[in-house]
Amino acid sequence: MEPLTENILFQNFISPTLCKELVLAGFKPKVNFYWKGYVSKHTELVSNLFDPDSYYTDGQQLSDSISPPAYSLPAFTIKDIEKELPAFCMTSDGQGNYEIMLDKNYEVPACTADRLPDAFGKIFLQALNKHVINLQKINSQG
Repeated sequence: MEPLTENILFQNFISPTLCKELVLAGFKPKVNFYWKGYVSKHTELVSNLFDPDSYYTDGQQLSDSISPPAYSLPAFTIKDIEKELPAFCMTSDGQGNYEIMLDKNYEVPACTADRLPDAFGKIFLQALNKHVINLQKINSQG
């Protein structure tokens, strides 16, 4: 499932595994993209944003009725997370590792990941656990 996120076209999307954790934590804003995972470990990034006539949506529904996905999750982007975080600092070690820290006032441990979107996803989960972020307010804006 994870190698898909190495594709340059998906570099701003949080990995499906972290998206699942965010959804389980209660993060449910409206998004335009979704991860669809299949039993064969095949994962797709799907959006109906560019399908105003529902041509591809209808085809996808037919395909899903024949071979249903194992899961469908919102695909969160860096921007979906960043706009909800309080003041933060982001660093890179130049080796492909990223670290994000919230202001010390929040007492949230720093998070490190080998992908920038995943570092954002991890710090968001930490902030949720420390009650720094108000999920009711975020989810009601959607």
